[in-house]
Amino acid sequence: MADPSDLEAFKWRRVVVVAATNRVEAIPVSLQRPGRLEREVSLFPPSIAERISILQFLLRDSCKACLKPEEVEGLAESCVGYVAADLVSLVRHAKLLRLFQDVTEKHDSVGLTYHLLKSATKEVAASALRDASLSAPPNRSWKDVAGNPGGAKTLLRQAVEWPLSRRCAYECLGLTPPRGILLYGPPGCAKTSLARAAAGASNVAFLSLAPADVYASSYIGEAEAIVRRTFALARSAAPCVLFFDEIDAVLGSDGKAGHSMSRGSSAEARVLSTFLNEMDGVDGESKDGVLVLGATNRPWTLDVALLRPGRFDKIIYVPPPDFEGRQSILNLACREWIDLGLAPDIDIEILASEGVSGNLTGAEIVGACREAASDVIRN
Repeated sequence: MADPSDLEAFKWRRVVVVAATNRVEAIPVSLQRPGRLEREVSLFPPSIAERISILQFLLRDSCKACLKPEEVEGLAESCVGYVAADLVSLVRHAKLLRLFQDVTEKHDSVGLTYHLLKSATKEVAASALRDASLSAPPNRSWKDVAGNPGGAKTLLRQAVEWPLSRRCAYECLGLTPPRGILLYGPPGCAKTSLARAAAGASNVAFLSLAPADVYASSYIGEAEAIVRRTFALARSAAPCVLFFDEIDAVLGSDGKAGHSMSRGSSAEARVLSTFLNEMDGVDGESKDGVLVLGATNRPWTLDVALLRPGRFDKIIYVPPPDFEGRQSILNLACREWIDLGLAPDIDIEILASEGVSGNLTGAEIVGACREAASDVIRN
């Protein structure tokens, strides 16, 4: 449009201008002032209940559709990040698969089945999950994280899974799920693995952001824009776990620890302000929920504004593994060798003892096992 003031000419002509965009931050401010595009309506991806309704609507005309109500519900729960257009494409692709089977197997159609639609989900990706930094529910579960360091796995499971699996109980009791959870502890103690396992076990999308992603550009304002886009992307794929690795480096510090001055304290202050504004909007704007997970080795450097109730509601310490934890890590790391009979003389209890691996983190124990395997190959 050559001149935004042209919109004002429609004022007395009974003409309403409606515009659509998926990048609201790119709209010039001059277009958003009163008298022009003054009202903003946000459209969010469908919730699980809405996905069920959409699927029921799409399948109502499918001849001989053979899906039970619980199968439609299960399909809707597995379609993380799908918008209405994705669901239309999913059903269309399932019909093509059904047609192909009818032609190759030479029999009459028995209609769309649950397994046929599940097969179609492997071919039809959710629009929101096509972004490189966003993934479908990780192929991780709690059993992939050895041990239960300091009860962190149990606490995280309650905070992430329960609001989804026990939603009715939360609503009846008037409980609000946590907006943010902070994991802190020494490096190499499975904080990132716990975050991925939480998303995988809860069957929600996973979005990860590291300091290098935020401060990749030297242009002023780009870091804040990246944070805003990340939250918008997480909302578009809700329910979603949004994970900030090394969050102390992403959001800066309160001055108690020295950070590189190359980015400048003003840049970190702007990023922190943007993060707080976005996080305060998570609960009110996202229908299915965006859970923010942060991981840090230096919690004392975080701004106190992050730790107040309503932001990082729960703070979980992830300590180095104890004896039982080291046993679990060693069993997981050496499982293939033991199953193949390549390590008949390995004594897990001795290796997990305080005198052998008591001062090692989980990552260091796994690294030692890999180095031992490399020595076998070299020799």
